[in-house]
Amino acid sequence: MKILHIITSLNNGGAENHLAELASRQAKQKKDKIYIIYLRGDNYWEKFLRKKNIDVKKIIIKNNHNLVRLIFVIFKIFKIAKKIKPEIIHAHLSLSEIIVTFLKLIFRLDFKMVISKHLDSFLFEGSRGQNKFFSGLFLERIIFYISDHVIFISKNVQSYFLSEIKVPPEKKSVIYYGINKKNFIMKNASKNKKIKFKKKKNQKVILNIARHTVQKKIDLLIRGFTEYQKINKNSKLILVGSGPETEKLKLLAEELQIKSKIQWINYTNNVFDLFKISDVFCLTSRYEGLGLVLLESLISRVPVITMKSSAMKEVVKNNHSGLLLSENCSPKSLSIALNKVLNNEKFRKKIIKNGFVRLSQKFNANKMLKLTTNAYKI
Repeated sequence: MKILHIITSLNNGGAENHLAELASRQAKQKKDKIYIIYLRGDNYWEKFLRKKNIDVKKIIIKNNHNLVRLIFVIFKIFKIAKKIKPEIIHAHLSLSEIIVTFLKLIFRLDFKMVISKHLDSFLFEGSRGQNKFFSGLFLERIIFYISDHVIFISKNVQSYFLSEIKVPPEKKSVIYYGINKKNFIMKNASKNKKIKFKKKKNQKVILNIARHTVQKKIDLLIRGFTEYQKINKNSKLILVGSGPETEKLKLLAEELQIKSKIQWINYTNNVFDLFKISDVFCLTSRYEGLGLVLLESLISRVPVITMKSSAMKEVVKNNHSGLLLSENCSPKSLSIALNKVLNNEKFRKKIIKNGFVRLSQKFNANKMLKLTTNAYKI
């Protein structure tokens, strides 16, 4: 069988990591020929995928708000798909869904259309997938209607879409990301710079990896860390990421007089080194489609503190494989949670162990492959 995956980019992001794991496992079976087309961004995963005998092509779309350019790119992909004749075309992220919809609806190519739904949607305010040429709900309904199967990356994402769009039970499934420790370590160990950080004796390191947007609520983390500093001054907060809120967050740290206690890292692909030196990973987002970084923390055996909102509660079971905080959590409550994880050794060991077991059972890469293969057959 020939399977063509189409995705917006091959950057080091959640959907891209998911595709790299899935496609590499599909190729490893040697039953199917795997193709990938991506449209922009860097080629972070390309070399890895080519080594797995996957045919990878980049077709550059500089501006998906330009309808003429978009149609030109769709036509180029049509010519490739017509030549390949894939039985399955699997779309990842919203722009790819538009392209595959055109291939099926306008160009009338014969293939089974599968889409993976993240929180990258034409319905979702602020989504990367929004496009001024299309009405969100109308377009999503067309995409869902003509798709042969819809894969949701979490129950939360499924609930979000099904509140607006009806999908027959036989056309949908929830398939979680599968994470593989060998690939996770390998992708971090190759071409990436080592992180320079000298950990002091008995120092507690709190890690956050997130884009600096209002959604991620990093201001709460900074305020919570400030409260924790009153308990343990020998602690450090590492914030990895950047975004529209970065300068505001730096000003907040200055106002709270903890600027020297925070290390800002603009961007790194080498998150494995960061997990190795960290004592707890803290994700304070308002919502996540799933939160791949939580899985990376669990596989690195770093305890997790996150929120009860959205899909994060599907990853972490409260007081069992991590700590879940209420959506209206105060900085003081976050400080108490940090203290519990960092200074209660018995509890800490328990959630690390349970977190790894939960990851192995629920977010298993082989399980992801098996369920996806079944979805292709339905």
